[in-house]
Amino acid sequence: MRIKKFHISEYGPITFSKPFQLRNFTIFYGKNESGKTLTIEAILKMLVGKKEAKEKYYENIDRVKEFPTGYLILEDGGKSIYVENGEFLKQFNLSHEELKNTIIIRNSDLGIESSQKNKESDVYSIVTEKLVGSRISEIQSIRAKILENSIITESGIFKDQKDAKYKQRYEKARAVIQEIDTLLPALENADYFEIEEKITKIQLEIEQLKKKLKTLEILKQESFCNELLEDIHKLELVVEKLKEYKPYTNEKLQKLIELENKIKNFEEKVDELTERAEQAKESLTKITTELTSIQKNIPKMREQSEFAAKMKEKIFIYESQSLGFEKLKHKKTLWLILSIAMLITGTLSLIFAPGAVLKSTLSSIFYGISIFMLLKTFEAVKLINNLKQAQIEILRDATELFGTPFSDVTEVKAKCLEAESQYKEILKTESQLRTSQIEIENSKNSLLTELESQRNTLSQAQKERDELLDLLSVKSPSELRQKLDEKSKLDGQYQAIKSQILTKIKTSGIKFNELPNDLPEPFDTQVTQKLEKLKDIIRNYLTELRINKPKESEETVEPTESVESEETIKSKIDQLQKELEILKNNQRQQQENMKFIFIKAQESQLIEGLFNEIPDVLYKSDLEKLKSELEKLITNMNKQKQIEQTALKILQEIEEEEKKNISDIFKQSNLINLFAEITDGRYVNISYESNQNTGKIKVKDVSGVEFTPEQLSAGTYDQLYFSIRLALAEHLFGKNSGEKAFFILDDPFIKYDKKRLEKQIKKLVDLSEQGWQFLYFTAKDEVVEIGEKIGIDIIKLEEFIEER
Repeated sequence: MRIKKFHISEYGPITFSKPFQLRNFTIFYGKNESGKTLTIEAILKMLVGKKEAKEKYYENIDRVKEFPTGYLILEDGGKSIYVENGEFLKQFNLSHEELKNTIIIRNSDLGIESSQKNKESDVYSIVTEKLVGSRISEIQSIRAKILENSIITESGIFKDQKDAKYKQRYEKARAVIQEIDTLLPALENADYFEIEEKITKIQLEIEQLKKKLKTLEILKQESFCNELLEDIHKLELVVEKLKEYKPYTNEKLQKLIELENKIKNFEEKVDELTERAEQAKESLTKITTELTSIQKNIPKMREQSEFAAKMKEKIFIYESQSLGFEKLKHKKTLWLILSIAMLITGTLSLIFAPGAVLKSTLSSIFYGISIFMLLKTFEAVKLINNLKQAQIEILRDATELFGTPFSDVTEVKAKCLEAESQYKEILKTESQLRTSQIEIENSKNSLLTELESQRNTLSQAQKERDELLDLLSVKSPSELRQKLDEKSKLDGQYQAIKSQILTKIKTSGIKFNELPNDLPEPFDTQVTQKLEKLKDIIRNYLTELRINKPKESEETVEPTESVESEETIKSKIDQLQKELEILKNNQRQQQENMKFIFIKAQESQLIEGLFNEIPDVLYKSDLEKLKSELEKLITNMNKQKQIEQTALKILQEIEEEEKKNISDIFKQSNLINLFAEITDGRYVNISYESNQNTGKIKVKDVSGVEFTPEQLSAGTYDQLYFSIRLALAEHLFGKNSGEKAFFILDDPFIKYDKKRLEKQIKKLVDLSEQGWQFLYFTAKDEVVEIGEKIGIDIIKLEEFIEER
């Protein structure tokens, strides 16, 4: 059987321009992403069909979701088979395991692929059955269906899986029966109906006691309400008394005290201002007297100051002239001596100088100098006399003005400066006194104005105080304070009674309709109305009590009798309620125990059909019925388990007999010859040993040493499995006709070096010459080189793919 021709018109991104005509060996070459892998996927999908091309059978087959458009034409014994949608599997009655583990080699993997359900040994069994007519797969299928639908596992124990919790159900049924056996003796000693009768009797007795208790409670409440009405009446009396004290408030006392303090402060202020005004008046009188005295001396001191100014000018001139007085006196003496000397020298020159001319000249010169010197002497004497005269005049005038004799101009000068200074000082003092006079005058006026204002304010405060005292009808703050103390005592009485009423209401436990949370304050404008409304509420409650009082309680009961009677009744009720609670708890516990067992059985699906739903009340008979049903369930499960174990044991024995033949069939195939041929005779035998659950392949080399596939080199491992695939394909497709099959290879020898690769490809060529067909898909340039060298048909995919 071989592929004569195939065409892929559309599959994802690839579209071939024309169909491929194939011979026994064709190399399909394409680089990565050139469509090589998609071409293999498209062929595989057309072989298995659209419905079967799923991930659960073939890995990585859904990279393109669409089903390919195209066809394959197969040739088998001179007959053509057209394949486009799974006709191949149907024609040759092949399983997916047979297809993918024989003629389809994907992802460079020559090994035998096993699915989750089938082990490698199962693949050999399936193929071998077709050779010898064995029924192992049929037996395994029956056995699998029995296990699938059985209540036990392969090892013979009850299943405990997601949808088959038989083990849990069996164990829970036994546990529930054990719990029922534990509970039944307790139910024997406590009958449900007997407990129910006791409960009813006690409840009736409690009800009668509660009626008596209610009667006593009503009497107590009536007494309590009457006490409240009396207390409220006391409040009303206090309110009436407090009305007289309504005008008296702490605010008014505070105001009165403030007015008294103000009046006291104002009086002190008036006294202070009066005293300050008198002081200002005295100060003003004193300053006026002093100013008058100063003003009397000012004219004289002004005259002395003016004379002193003029005198200072004379003294200045005198002093400026007298600066060279001693020098002038010295010059006068010098000039006089020189003048006498020149006069004597001139006289001597007239006497002793030779010649009349010389005598005349020298005497003239000396006499002239003598005259000049005399003139200078006279001038100095005049100046000295003038200075003395000026001094005499200064001393005289100063004595006349100041009335004091002076012996020196310096004393006069000092006196003049003193006179000027005194005049300036007195003027300054006058100015200061005038300023002080004005300031004190202004201060006095201001004090008088303020004093008048304070007197008016004082008068107003006194008036306001007197009016407040008249309004309150008291004479003093102390009398008002006394009134407030009396008011406070009455208010205290009101608050005490009010607190007493509120405490009684709170502790009584009585709930009055529309009762306010608090009572009105004594000075509330509507206090009387509110207290009256409160009394109405209590009276209404009394009316309701009388209406609701039981008829049998018409007889009067003294309060002293009722206290003891009430305590006794309550004690009896408590005791009976405890007994009732114990009975109910026992009854409830029994029901809970029984319901727990029933719920447990229901959740474990142990009582289907026994009850539509669990009853509200369960009885001992219900528990016994449940136990009977569970015992039947356990008996039936044990019987079914025994039957299924027997059936599985029989099928296991039949399967073991069938498996004994597989190893012999493995030896009788052409596998040994194929493997020996591919390995150049290095290995001479292949055997298959089948255990209970698994099978193991062993190979023997020419020296007699045995190896498992895992112990072989990578290349020999690939050769072994390729030989197995060839042998399996030969049995599948040519058992009777001797027909060979086609192989689709995806770089099967990718781990080989170039030398070994060439050798292996030549082996494939030899096999193709024997009738085998190989579609060799590769991305390796070495394969193309070897193919061209040997003369194999080579198809470069990129040349046939059309652009879309």
